[in-house]
Amino acid sequence: MDYGRSPKQYGAYPLKKRLKFLVSRLYGTRLQKSQRMSFVEFRGCRYKRVILRDSFLAAAIEASLEAFGRSVHVPPMAARYEHEIWVEYVPGRALEIDNPADVAALTDLYAALWRRGPRRVALEDTRYPYRLWSDLRFLQRVGVITRQQHDGLSDMAEQRAPTEVWIGFDFTDPVSKNFIIRDDDGCACAIDVESLERDVLLGWGIAKARARWLGSATNGSLRDLQARGGPDCGEYFGYVELCFLARWTKMGFLERKWKYVEPRRLVALLEE
Repeated sequence: MDYGRSPKQYGAYPLKKRLKFLVSRLYGTRLQKSQRMSFVEFRGCRYKRVILRDSFLAAAIEASLEAFGRSVHVPPMAARYEHEIWVEYVPGRALEIDNPADVAALTDLYAALWRRGPRRVALEDTRYPYRLWSDLRFLQRVGVITRQQHDGLSDMAEQRAPTEVWIGFDFTDPVSKNFIIRDDDGCACAIDVESLERDVLLGWGIAKARARWLGSATNGSLRDLQARGGPDCGEYFGYVELCFLARWTKMGFLERKWKYVEPRRLVALLEE
């Protein structure tokens, strides 16, 4: 058998988009991801190849994927070499966020993540109080929010801050393109492996889903996760949402993604 036959490699993004990112990284000031992604095929078997900036990031992704072993909810690890991650390509169709069956499958995925070794810790022992202070300070200094809004949100942060929070695994970028419904069993699979994070404030992914597509169904989703064995984050979800929106708005500003720089979302929290 000829094992030395050259594999086929396909770019994950069109050439025009890759060149645009390259020029922006060289001459622009906006923040953006530096990773590269492609698909590689060996003898009919396809793999997703992610090249990161350093081996630390690759090792963190590898550890997160290996923590879930043979779970249907994440792609199987194939290899990690220095700053590269290779995972198996999982056949499936795009997730439809307006399909109740798909949303139920996505809820099962999140429940599986939340059940994987969550820890109840004192909020003051986490990074989130400082991050929230820093994010609100930045938004006020660059003029995204007014001084009055900053002070109101800071007061809200103190009022909503729980004594303890749940920390664990979460999928932090729950947009539909980052999931598929598997062809073999109909389960949801998170294919954007970089967004599977450990030691995260649980509820972060739900907060982003609420901002992007979940809307008023948030409370029902939190109850569904708890019913499937996930920790109860509903009691302090308002604080999680405030932390998320402050960070999301700041990163939208730094990445020059102006459609995400929506101070009205933060101000709406003051009006609730």
